[in-house]
Amino acid sequence: MKRWIIWVVGAVLLALVALAVYAWLASPVTGNFVPSDGAGDVPVHSQVQITFSQPMRHDTVENRLSTVPLRSGKFTWSGNTMTFTPDLPWPGGSEIQVTLKAGGQAQGGLGLPIWVAQSWSFNTAQALLAYLWPSDEPADIYALDPLSGEVRRLTEGANVLDYSISRDGLWIYLSAGNEKEGADLYRLDLLRAAQDNTAKPELVLACELDACRSPQLSPDGKWLAYEHLTRGGENSTQVGLIDLQTGEPRLLDPVSQLTENPSWSANNILAYYDRQQVGYVFLNMESGQRFLAPNSTGEQGAWAPDGSVYLAPEISYVQTGAGSFTLSSSHLIRYTPFASPVDLTTGENVEDTSPAFSSDSKTIAFARKYLDEARWSFGRQLWLMNADGSQPRQVTQDGLYNHFDFAWSWDGRWLAYIRFENASYSTPAELWLCNADGSEPVQLIYGAYLPGWIP
Repeated sequence: MKRWIIWVVGAVLLALVALAVYAWLASPVTGNFVPSDGAGDVPVHSQVQITFSQPMRHDTVENRLSTVPLRSGKFTWSGNTMTFTPDLPWPGGSEIQVTLKAGGQAQGGLGLPIWVAQSWSFNTAQALLAYLWPSDEPADIYALDPLSGEVRRLTEGANVLDYSISRDGLWIYLSAGNEKEGADLYRLDLLRAAQDNTAKPELVLACELDACRSPQLSPDGKWLAYEHLTRGGENSTQVGLIDLQTGEPRLLDPVSQLTENPSWSANNILAYYDRQQVGYVFLNMESGQRFLAPNSTGEQGAWAPDGSVYLAPEISYVQTGAGSFTLSSSHLIRYTPFASPVDLTTGENVEDTSPAFSSDSKTIAFARKYLDEARWSFGRQLWLMNADGSQPRQVTQDGLYNHFDFAWSWDGRWLAYIRFENASYSTPAELWLCNADGSEPVQLIYGAYLPGWIP
């Protein structure tokens, strides 16, 4: 009898051990991590990817992922691979820790869980401040490390007219003057340039006698928008698109229609100015739907990084005295595609222009000049305000200087800008840098212009 009990107990124990081994071996496991553990110089816009050994119940995995620093974001799945896209960029030059807690369950069979938590880390690249230099000769692109002060030259003898940096920090698209006094479009592979100092930009579009400029890469990487200035006779400018898969360029509107200043939202809406229709056109690339927002200035505006709104200056006329004459001022108008515009400028006797959103879309840097006699100055000053127009506050107090070309670092740490003495045409422009709240301003380089951040 006792021997029978021993056999039964032994069999049960063996079955339990076999079941435990089966549960261990059959349970899902994590495989490939992107970025990999210990990876360095990772772009601050990078996504986090995890590949699992079998299909997973999405909700049981997503709510077990956490990061330090903490980030919210959205999850997408492709087969057994989960991708997390943070709402805000990672801080530059920092260690990012990622943890996936145990407990995420498989879809089929017994819905076995992941038994072991996983943690890994990677280091983001230090943000670099790009700019053009010098202002009085054919320029090249340089990049400055704000912490070390080290400067790298990214192009040599390129005669760069303007440029833009892709959101992922992998490419610079640039316009460069050619021997025919026109301008061509190029792109520079930043990863390759970091490994090889002799790397040169590759030609994207040769424009011969015409001038192609203001290149802007769409967030999905499929399109390059640009301005095409036709020379000879009466110069005319049209916004063009290049299909980067085929390399084929095309104009968005008839040649007789003057369009300019293209820029992309984060959700692939292209904004540009139409001089015939006197307003900004918002073009949804997926649906082809267009929306016109009236505006008489046509100055370059700025998208919020989250793609929600577009901000641009507009002329506002104010009656004075008994209505004998009017004063014109410039207000910042918030345009939401397919909705009514909103005036963000408070007060009447001001000239607001050059808006730029912070990386979290919560703060706006802009230039302001008072127009009334008591507060009038030669130059526009740097101001900050909340994204809804509230709490405007003045940062700089240098009345002789114009402040413009505001550029926020993607990690939200710094704000770069250009200033020049408005009362003197002989003094070169100056590149400045301050903290995100406007504190601790420091002058960086004389003769530099057009700042932008490489995330």
